[in-house]
Amino acid sequence: MESHTFPYPELLDAALARLVPAQQVILTEFRPLPSFRRNAWHVIFRDRSDKSRSTLSLLALLVPRTLEYSTPTTSYAIATSAGLPTPTIRSVAEGPENVLFLCSLPSGTALTKVLRECDAPWQISAAAVSLARFLVRLHRTPSSALGIEATAERTAELDRTRLATLREVIRDTPDLLRGTLESILDWIDDQLHVSAPLVPTLGHLPLASVFVDNGEVTCAFGWEQLALRPAAADFAGLLTELAPFDDAVRALFLSVVQASYLQAGGSTLADAPARALLDIVERTLIAWTARASHAFSGGPRDPFGVVRTLESAHRAARSGLAAMAYL
Repeated sequence: MESHTFPYPELLDAALARLVPAQQVILTEFRPLPSFRRNAWHVIFRDRSDKSRSTLSLLALLVPRTLEYSTPTTSYAIATSAGLPTPTIRSVAEGPENVLFLCSLPSGTALTKVLRECDAPWQISAAAVSLARFLVRLHRTPSSALGIEATAERTAELDRTRLATLREVIRDTPDLLRGTLESILDWIDDQLHVSAPLVPTLGHLPLASVFVDNGEVTCAFGWEQLALRPAAADFAGLLTELAPFDDAVRALFLSVVQASYLQAGGSTLADAPARALLDIVERTLIAWTARASHAFSGGPRDPFGVVRTLESAHRAARSGLAAMAYL
């Protein structure tokens, strides 16, 4: 098979060999899909033995082995067996560090494309309701059916580690900035300790990899991140996902998706603003550290702009996730 342009040719060879045993395969097109997801490609190939010269289009998805308690293959398989909207996987090849899935192209339209093409508020609301229905369905799936009970302590430890790391980092910031960050981190810490039931979640949910059709999610990716977390973990990342859209779209989408989710009997989302604020603090400190590293030794580092940004984000978080759309 001609696969020299693919970054992991041995995995692509193995996956295609399982799909076309004769291995008489010609790769005719290979196109990265960065807007969909990192390490995703649209691949088109044909079987040499097929005289009609017809082609087959597939989505190639490379998933790293990052979890100790599950493999990506297992995560996708159990989500499928639980009736959740997973992609149709045609072939799999597993390496020591990565797993390559060859999937049928998903049906429906990616949520990001739906939002880009919306020209009326009701269309934005309809997209939000679709996502809310999917999240209610996911969060109500028994963890025993997904085999993820062992993930609860690991995800809780991740929250503790993030906060501890940030507290360590801010020791080297100017007094004004450090005082603001300490106050914000204390508030986040208090909010994350609000008792919330743990439910099956995907953590950060890329809207570009959630596909909808007729008001229902037909396919979602990211099942390798399936774990028990507070339901709010699936909502906090929406702020980042909606960043390319204007304030009005973000605010309406966030308001409707939360209201629809709770109306349908979803779990509490009390800690969603704190989780979103935690993401903002991490990104802000990364940017601050990068600027500081390029400054002259001992040179001035004005923290006032960063302090104003963080204080604004903190005020918005106290008002709720939708209020953070206007940051």
